[in-house]
Amino acid sequence: NITHEFRTPLTVIQGMNKQIQGFEKERDLIRHNTDSLLRLVNQMLDLSKLDAGNLQLRKTKGNIIAYIKYLADSFYSLALDKNITLDARYASPAVIMDFDEEKMQYVFYNLLSNAIKFTPAGGNVALKVNTFRDMLVIEVSDTGKGIPEAAIPHIFDRFFQVEDHTGEQGGTGIGLALTKELIEMAGGSITVKSVLGQGSIFTVSLPIVNDQATPPGTLSFDTTASVAKAEAQPVYALSEKTGQPEILIIEDSGGVADYLRLILEQEYNLRFASDGQAGIDQALEYIPDLIITDVMMPEKDGYQVCGELKQDERTSHIPIIMLTAKADMTSKIEGLELGADAYLTKPFEKKELLVRLRKLLELRALLQAKYQTYTSSQSIPPPAADSPREVDREQEFLQKLILAIEERLNDTGLTIPGLSQKLAMSDTQLYRKLKAITGKTPSQFIRSVRLQKAMALLQNSGLNVSEIAYEVGFTSPQYFSRMFKEEFGFPPSELRAD
Repeated sequence: NITHEFRTPLTVIQGMNKQIQGFEKERDLIRHNTDSLLRLVNQMLDLSKLDAGNLQLRKTKGNIIAYIKYLADSFYSLALDKNITLDARYASPAVIMDFDEEKMQYVFYNLLSNAIKFTPAGGNVALKVNTFRDMLVIEVSDTGKGIPEAAIPHIFDRFFQVEDHTGEQGGTGIGLALTKELIEMAGGSITVKSVLGQGSIFTVSLPIVNDQATPPGTLSFDTTASVAKAEAQPVYALSEKTGQPEILIIEDSGGVADYLRLILEQEYNLRFASDGQAGIDQALEYIPDLIITDVMMPEKDGYQVCGELKQDERTSHIPIIMLTAKADMTSKIEGLELGADAYLTKPFEKKELLVRLRKLLELRALLQAKYQTYTSSQSIPPPAADSPREVDREQEFLQKLILAIEERLNDTGLTIPGLSQKLAMSDTQLYRKLKAITGKTPSQFIRSVRLQKAMALLQNSGLNVSEIAYEVGFTSPQYFSRMFKEEFGFPPSELRAD
């Protein structure tokens, strides 16, 4: 299929566009059009797969209401930008059924984006989700320009384009055709009612089927309980699972927060905050391993959250992923310049989010291995000219910490609270930050700094092993020798007799 050949040059154009410096408006225009073309190519490929019988449903069992809420919430910003009211209503908080997430996202993207696109400023778009007998019924209505009566029988035909009152044709005639065929693949149906000048109503009916087994980590969960919990308490945490990374999710949309919870809770410990300021407070108190934040939120927006946390020494090391419905390059650059590590546009692909999370945590592990070698003030290299500001901040933090330890190296009374106070941190903040960037607890790090100094003294002084042990703050030469061997792999006696 020659359609497939379009993807490579389009991908190259997208990649080169990202390399261009400046010209934000022009780059946005290129990005918008290449995205549209790539989406069109993908639609054509899906139609070809349908014709060849190669497009398969990949169903999972889950709460489809929670997934629809997430998809609908992703369109609120788009509606707001056009001064359109988007109202979503659900007759039930949970309907457990088999469905294909990717295909469902495509169907909703087409129906909701079309409704918003063809509704003028000041208009309304409504989403209603009900159940009738053994069917899930989804209704998307708008107060847009409507569809001419003669066009309604052909609206789902491939490549059919509706002419507006000026005689111009809109769209490609692929989106609704593919939407209908995907719905029919799932055993459902779609109908439309429209009055020219008043608006349209698209109704999707899907059978509620539960044939799939429910393995661990599917989308099945108690939405009612989670939403009630979020409304009663804007900041909350799921039960902690030992050894798993902790993610703080800052999101004011209950639908998006629930969806994030449902795809992440099997692999991560999660905390939630429903506004920017609560998110900052949570981040400072608990020092999570990673943060996912929305951009448009009450109290403080995602840009303010990112800026404040990246500037604060206590939280500057935490990777931040920003989620937003604003796909323009200017907004993306603003987030990245404030220190965001990744920027995803709603509705995001679940696989992309999971890969981003994994790769950011892997990068953090690589930096951790590097920072583990920084155990003396002399071992920290000067900042490189092209190093990220975040890396510079972590090196500055470690330099301050090591100097604070070295100042009291032979003081056996050096305590973690005393060290925390000197660094203007709480004990918990110091513990979580140091553990995150070096993999060591404060006690382990203090010991490593002392042992590194002991190594230098063994190599460059005339002191014996016992004298060196006392010089670097150990009260027992025997314990010192045991820890030295644990740190370096050989006893100090190999370098110096006692």
